[in-house]
This record gives sequence, structure tokens and C-alpha cells, in this order.
Amino acid sequence: AAWLYERLRDRPQSLGLPDIEVYNNEPSAKKAAKGEEDNMTYVQIFKKYILCNKTIWMLAIAYIFVYIIRFGAEDWMIMYLTKAKANISLADATNMIASLPLVGICGTVAAGFISDKVFKGKRAPVNLIYLIGVVVMLLLLKFNTINALNYVIIGLLGAFTYGPQMMIGGLCAVESSSKKVASAATGFTGTFGYIGAVFSATGTGFMVDKFGWNGAVAFWVASAIICITICTILFLEERKKAA
Repeated sequence: AAWLYERLRDRPQSLGLPDIEVYNNEPSAKKAAKGEEDNMTYVQIFKKYILCNKTIWMLAIAYIFVYIIRFGAEDWMIMYLTKAKANISLADATNMIASLPLVGICGTVAAGFISDKVFKGKRAPVNLIYLIGVVVMLLLLKFNTINALNYVIIGLLGAFTYGPQMMIGGLCAVESSSKKVASAATGFTGTFGYIGAVFSATGTGFMVDKFGWNGAVAFWVASAIICITICTILFLEERKKAA
């Protein structure tokens, strides 16, 4: 933390370098250089691009449900495997859950690559594909009776969860705001993410107490469906603006 505090810089201009668009001679360079943000204070930019930004609010709300799924899987999966599934020991369940973050890393990298190369910088389609994958993996996990297959299902669940976590709360938030408040945008959505983590713990526990482990799975699936709905609205708005 001390090293980052001393070495990390906010943007090229703070070191006397030109804006990256100007340096690369990109078409948007002149517009970016002479934008209205130059005449606005930080508070004004924060209010316009975060507090009064409908897209940021929708991303923040979607991020709540992404974290419900993520922490639901990470915090409760071992108990789910040992309690709801037959013939799975604690040791086996621990080994199975290890595949979640490992494959999750690959899913994160793949999400960025696919959005850049396949969808030409569009993030919404990737979020939708990944979230549908979350629903499919949760249902497969519920009905699967082959223990060895749980490694694959849980790993893919991690991949499909980590992708939207990176995209919705990070990349999408930054791209939907201003570069001058990029950190504030990710911090704003991140705050809602940790609200989702609280809901994941209390909500999953409540559903298990009231409806058993089927209730927990239903809670996670419902969270994914709500997130899909929000991302679909953002996707349609993105297409409308592009038209």
C-alpha cells in the first residue's frame, strides 16, 4: 500500500505527458481535449457522471446481485455440497470449491478478450452470455448426481460469475462515466457490491432456514435473473444509442 501510494499516478497529465487519445492521434482526441469537462469542477463532474447518471445506478444495482451470486457460491458452496448432495465428504467439497476461483480467473480474462475482439468493445452482450451461464450452471449443480462433474460445474460457475463482476462494477462503470471520476465510479459500484455481499450472507441463510438448500439455489438463480433483466435493459439502450 505504501509503495502504491508513493508510485501510483492518476493520469498522464499529472506527469506532464499528453492525454492518451492525443498521443495516439485518435479521432476523439480533439473532442476530448476541448470537452465541457475542462470547465467543470470535480464536484460538478461527479454529480453529472455518477450521482445523476442513470446507467451508473443501474450498474450499481446489478452489481448487488452479482455479489449475491459470488459470495453465495464462495461462502456457502462447501456446506451445500456436504449437506444437500449425497456422498460428498468435507475433503471432496473443499477440493471442488478450489476450482471456482481458479477457473474464475480464466473467465475474467476471457470476458475482456471476447468483449474487445468479438463484440468490438461492447460489454453488455458478454454480461448477458455470462449471466445466462450462471443460471445454467446453478441448475446443473442442483440436478447433477455425478460427483466428478461437480468440479467442472463449479469451475464454470466461477468463470461465469467472475466475468460480470469485473465487467459490471469495473469496466462498464468506468466507460459509462468520465475518466476524471473513473476511480469514484468503480468505488460507487463497489459499495453496492458489498451491500450485495451482506444480502448474500443473510439472504442465503434465511432461505436455507425457511426452504432448505433448494431455497438457497432459488435465491441465487433469482439474483442472476434480476441481473440479466437489468443488463438486457442496458443492452437495448446501448443498441438504441448506436442506431
